[in-house]
Amino acid sequence: MPAEEEKSSSSYTSYCQTKFKMADYTTRTGDYLLMRAEEMILIKAEAECHQDKYDDARATIKTLGNQRDSGFENRLSARTDAKTYNSNTNAPLQTLMDEILFQRRVELWGEAGRIFDLQRLGLGYSRNYEGSNHTEKVTTKNTEASSPLFILPLPQSEIDGNEHIDSSDQNPIVQ
Repeated sequence: MPAEEEKSSSSYTSYCQTKFKMADYTTRTGDYLLMRAEEMILIKAEAECHQDKYDDARATIKTLGNQRDSGFENRLSARTDAKTYNSNTNAPLQTLMDEILFQRRVELWGEAGRIFDLQRLGLGYSRNYEGSNHTEKVTTKNTEASSPLFILPLPQSEIDGNEHIDSSDQNPIVQ
């Protein structure tokens, strides 16, 4: 979207979801966020949970959760100490790891890491569930973690500029 449209209200505004904005759109200057402190907290909490350090993981996630939700401690107390998690991302949260992964989804919404979480944790996704407001229900596409939909194609400039690869090395492109 051109800078003048971004700065002014238009018919697009109510449909656009923006999380971070440039300081100056004409020169593309501003902060480029590579990792935020909140993501570091979530990584630490997940690592502590994987190491069975549940008290430490709870203390770590509370530093973030208490800033976001005044009832976070009550919410967290309902979670059992376990590093297991639901493979269905629409299932009710039960364990401490479920809560940590849910907080990653909420806090890091709109940022690049979600696709890597889905692959790393062996999760897929489904938009076809009761109460979903998604217009495309994705019932015909394979959205399991091993799906080729999660594999990005190599840029053509990389294929053209690298003498050690050619078009036969291209990742599968799924329509």
